[in-house]
Amino acid sequence: MSAISLMAVGDIMLGRTIADRIKQHGSDYPFDHVRQTLQEADVLFGVLDAPVVTRAEPNPNKPKDFPFIKCEAGAVDGLKRIPFDVVHIGTNHILDFGEGGLLDTQAALQERQLKYIGAGRNLAQARQAQVIESRGKSIGFLGYCLSYPAEQDKAGCAPMRVRVILDDIKNLRGKVDWLVVSIHHGIEYCHYPYPEYRHLVHQAIDQGADIVLGHHPHVLQGFEHYHEGVVVYSLGNFVFDQDDKPEGGRDISSIRRFLEKEQAIALPGGERFYQSIILKLTLENKEIKLDFLPIKINTEGQPTLAAGKDKEEIQRFFTKISHGLDDPKTSFAQPLSELYAQENVQILFKYNLKYLFQKCYRIRWRHIRQVLLYLNAKLINRHSRRQG
Repeated sequence: MSAISLMAVGDIMLGRTIADRIKQHGSDYPFDHVRQTLQEADVLFGVLDAPVVTRAEPNPNKPKDFPFIKCEAGAVDGLKRIPFDVVHIGTNHILDFGEGGLLDTQAALQERQLKYIGAGRNLAQARQAQVIESRGKSIGFLGYCLSYPAEQDKAGCAPMRVRVILDDIKNLRGKVDWLVVSIHHGIEYCHYPYPEYRHLVHQAIDQGADIVLGHHPHVLQGFEHYHEGVVVYSLGNFVFDQDDKPEGGRDISSIRRFLEKEQAIALPGGERFYQSIILKLTLENKEIKLDFLPIKINTEGQPTLAAGKDKEEIQRFFTKISHGLDDPKTSFAQPLSELYAQENVQILFKYNLKYLFQKCYRIRWRHIRQVLLYLNAKLINRHSRRQG
């Protein structure tokens, strides 16, 4: 059997200003500069970062100062015409417009015969795998996200819980030739995965995953070979517009400022935000060969193949952060763990007390640990300000 070419790209934004450009130029417009490259793939994977919304109302349980993102059904026509084989829809925005928005998304993709992973109208559907046949072999895809966890009778994402992920891998492993796990999670704008996430990814490969693809941070994170598997911790953005997220207003920012100074975290909307890759994997005889095609996102939100100095710079930086995964000189394990804990707790506190009490029965040690890290950092910051 001949080798399979699997390509994967990061977050695809078809809402906001991209939606305006699609209305003006058509749904193929976001992919104009990379269409030929993408069509060289036997199997193509991407992340749909905005739900399709045709009739749903904004989710009242989402904090009002968080962005509500959506796109129109016609916007995904371009995904079909490339064509993408599988898209991950289990993201932190899939329930921005409640269950109705998720159902609208499913309907739009099903109508176009586009397969999707990562979310569903209940837990069983959210955990459902997709299998793509190519060149006599099969590739299985599973998708997960920490946000909006689905339950037995509640719509949402396939939850990013160790036991869930490992059980799903175990159940799928013997049914496919290759197994891909897709995870929408991480610290926004950060170029390094936090330790707990990396440990989870290694467990997934130990259980039988061949490839793990990460996304959500909106910037590149490194790659590594782990045992017989391959991990790309964040594919970065692919089709994306300007991120207007303000830098101010963070209750705790000293750790993030430190990480920004060390170039471990990028500035929102900065140069790194528009640098990314098309990941090209060649699958043959249980061997995985990697190639990375550097891209730059132009002012229209379109990915373009990088050339010259731009290409060299993206390659250099991607190599740097990949080598930094195990380099003690660039180890940010402790500050990343603390930052993740802080921002997780801050998000939690944006919900009302009624919501918190309803979820008390699901509190685990990891939640308590995050609160303790959060409070510890608060005390350190207060002491630092007094000393300063």
